[in-house]
Amino acid sequence: MKHNINLCSGSLTLDESTSLADIQQAEPMFFKTPFGKRETYTMYRGQLIVRYTVSRPRMFNPAESFRKTTIHLFDKESGTHCVSSDTTVKDIRHAKRIIDRIITKGSYQYGDNETIVS
Repeated sequence: MKHNINLCSGSLTLDESTSLADIQQAEPMFFKTPFGKRETYTMYRGQLIVRYTVSRPRMFNPAESFRKTTIHLFDKESGTHCVSSDTTVKDIRHAKRIIDRIITKGSYQYGDNETIVS
């Protein structure tokens, strides 16, 4: 199923049948630049959820690391679009709720995700 989503920078067509292999083929550099350690990729409704471990800069505490989750919408014409920079995505379940809200609403604006709880 395809969905048209309005962004502040234009519109996207999201296809729920998109697979991880489709995104890897269309955006090979996205996967060649590691976000951090132990990256995992989850597909949900044709959209990409990335989980990884990052360490805080040495000036804070070199031993401190944490898990981070980001959400990327994928349009075959324009590539990936991060839609999780306006909130802290707690886990995969929270990411799926955000994706559901974006598809149901049909739009995304920076700040929309702040009210979605996991």
